[in-house]
Amino acid sequence: MDLQHIYHFINNQQYTCENLISIIKEQTKRPYFVAILIKTILFDSLIGNHDRHGRNLGLIVMSNDISLAPIYDNVSYLALEQGNMLSADFNPVGKIATETTIEPSMKDYVREFKRLGFEEEVSSFYKRLATRGMETIDLLIENSFCSSLMKQALKRLIGKRYMELENEFRT
Repeated sequence: MDLQHIYHFINNQQYTCENLISIIKEQTKRPYFVAILIKTILFDSLIGNHDRHGRNLGLIVMSNDISLAPIYDNVSYLALEQGNMLSADFNPVGKIATETTIEPSMKDYVREFKRLGFEEEVSSFYKRLATRGMETIDLLIENSFCSSLMKQALKRLIGKRYMELENEFRT
């Protein structure tokens, strides 16, 4: 068994949603892993993780099977900030490009996944957040060891991203 970072499979392709979906579909032969990738990218956008590069996504390669590795390195960009800087209006962009931008926001990802025929995965992600997911995230933030400034910053960013998701989901 071996963890191989996704960049080993990209060759000369661009690091885009479409290419990653194609690689995961081709290598694993399981749509389930594509759905996990899509939800991971949407979650990264929700929390402001701007670091899902080719070494932060991997495949587990075995002699008779290939699977998407468990998702790792899910850190918000806000973890890099401290003190009064946390009062700023942050808007980190995603690392995985779409057809239209190399600096995608939540709305860009929603549009991209709809374009690629994955509206059901976006819908599932949105509905899960809408039915207690946002409430759970809020409780996790409140009960965390973070400073009150960090808690406020996380809630602002996640709230803003949720609204982007909701607006795009409804269009």
